[in-house]
Amino acid sequence: MCNKPTYKELEEKVKLLEKQASLLKNSCEESLKNKQLVQTLLDTIPSPIFYKDKNGIYQDCNDAFCEMILGIKKEQIIKNLI
Repeated sequence: MCNKPTYKELEEKVKLLEKQASLLKNSCEESLKNKQLVQTLLDTIPSPIFYKDKNGIYQDCNDAFCEMILGIKKEQIIKNLI
């Protein structure tokens, strides 16, 4: 027979999950801020910079690469931009 958790145990689990959710939210927000900072830094560098995944798909690049090398907008080669 399965023992059901008590109301107090459930309350404690809810509090723990709420705390974990808050930590995860803060971590995601911090990660987004860091990604935006890195992108801003990349875009201010005048030298063309890019990187691809192992399949040769562009993952990110700076404005100089798009403008000087490819002559197209970043949105045309990279999906899921900030």
